[in-house]
Parts: sequence; structure tokens; C-alpha cells
Amino acid sequence: MSTARRGGPLKVVLDTSAYFSAFRGTRGVPFELWQRALGREYVLLVSSAIVRELADVLRSGLRWPEAEIIAQLTSVDI
Repeated sequence: MSTARRGGPLKVVLDTSAYFSAFRGTRGVPFELWQRALGREYVLLVSSAIVRELADVLRSGLRWPEAEIIAQLTSVDI
């Protein structure tokens, strides 16, 4: 994936389902997108609504403890 753009770095918005898939396993496109975000290969854009929704999904769907949710959601500048 090339991140060179005429107007600056590539900016990406992931929806909750992409984050959920990325956090469930270590394979697939969503996981690779998350890894690239952690590697700062592009600018990850996210809203507070997505963060709230994702935290709720991780809490209920994956039964993650609050500390793990906070660690994942603060691992990249969002």
C-alpha cells in the first residue's frame, strides 16, 4: 500500500467491524490495517463515537477487561 499522496499522507477511517476483526485475530486485512496504523504508515482518523462504540463491542463481544480496552485504544494516536 503506497502512502504517498499528492496532498500529504494517506488518511484512513476504519469502522468498528474492522477494529473488531483486527482485535480478534492475527490474520486478515483488518489485522494488517491495524498493524500499519501502529507502524504509522498512514494517518488513522477516528471519532469519539467510533471509540465509544468499539469499547462497548470489545466489552460485550470479546469480554475484554477495561484495562485491555484502554491499552488498545491508546496504542496509536487517535
